[in-house]
Amino acid sequence: MNLININVPEEEGWQDNLASRILVVVLAALLMRTGLRLWSAAYEAGVVPAVLTAVMFGGGVQLVILAVSDIDMEDHARKIGLGVAIGLTALTIGLSWSSGVFPKLGSDVIAFTSYAVELVSQGVNPFAASMAPSAELPGHPDKWTRRMDGSKVVSWSYPAGTLWVYSLQYLTIGRSPVGIRLTSIIGVGLLSVAMIRWLPAIYAPLGPVSLMAAQNEWLAAAGGLNDMWWVLPTGAALVYWAKEHRTAAAIFLGVACAMKQQAWPIALFLAIWVARESASVREFGRVGGRYAAAGLGAFGVLNLPWLVANPTAWVEAVLVPIAGSESPLVSAGVGIAAVNSAADGIISRRAFELVIPAAIIATAAIYWHWFDELRWAAWISPPAILFFAPRSLPSYFHWFVPIAVLALFARYCRLSGQLRKQGMGSA
Repeated sequence: MNLININVPEEEGWQDNLASRILVVVLAALLMRTGLRLWSAAYEAGVVPAVLTAVMFGGGVQLVILAVSDIDMEDHARKIGLGVAIGLTALTIGLSWSSGVFPKLGSDVIAFTSYAVELVSQGVNPFAASMAPSAELPGHPDKWTRRMDGSKVVSWSYPAGTLWVYSLQYLTIGRSPVGIRLTSIIGVGLLSVAMIRWLPAIYAPLGPVSLMAAQNEWLAAAGGLNDMWWVLPTGAALVYWAKEHRTAAAIFLGVACAMKQQAWPIALFLAIWVARESASVREFGRVGGRYAAAGLGAFGVLNLPWLVANPTAWVEAVLVPIAGSESPLVSAGVGIAAVNSAADGIISRRAFELVIPAAIIATAAIYWHWFDELRWAAWISPPAILFFAPRSLPSYFHWFVPIAVLALFARYCRLSGQLRKQGMGSA
């Protein structure tokens, strides 16, 4: 006697169809949550967020209806994803332009970027210049990175990749209409569209879902973050790696590393991946050397003008986030740094300096030992290390959600255009 009778549909692919419809419902819920946030702001900012609240809830209702209707998700899921991605990009630009919800630059990251591209246009090396004047820009930020002695960080603190990206806007239209963050908002839109393209058509709604679940990255971009510009090439690198075009993957990872430091640890774990797949040390040296040359070449090209102009200033600027004990940054974040902040600095800087190398070694050793099980975790390895860093800001984690989604589909050979049977990889 059967106590439970499960009626399983006979048609092939029903699981994918059901999963796709669930994703559309989740996407609808995330739109409504965004609308709720705007509704709260409408009491202070007026009609624009109120209108957008109605748009978000209206869009959510339509998506719910589509999810339970008898439409072919294989044909329409990608259209739904693209519609939401493009719509959110346009609405965020409109919100930033016409309302007072985001009057400030938000963070010193985007303030530094806005000032740095101005210096670049004047032929000045931002790596060797003070970023202090960025405090005088229109809509100056209300969040500053500080050192333990109470001073603000006033030096460029990143590789040079984002200077190329944001200079494109500055040199063409300047900072209008919504400041340099226009480039950030467009970047999130491009990332979402890329996710939709990389994922199987029926799972396309997962593109915008992955950018709204942990944090609405469109609003994060409007608020001053620029992480989308390292996530986009990292995603491309993962996709090329999954498709066995590993030299191209190394180039894109080099671009990602030239954008921001968060992507750097991935290179270590991919090196372990290549080592574990190599039949000999000689093969590892030959294959790994080719990938390293491709990645470092891309990284070097994007940094070359400023690296050649002043190597010392370049190195000092790039290493600001991991500054030594003489001028460390204030500990802050959501990893063990959260405990440190709550307990008034119970963890000493010296302890952090010991924990970080230990975390890197331990994580690498675990990855080596359980390589077969953890293979695709290489692409989301940085959060496992950054969790133990003295600075572990939320952005160090939630921007890895779309990367995790891509890694999951790559793990099951489900990325768009990915071969079902994986080989050793090709150049």
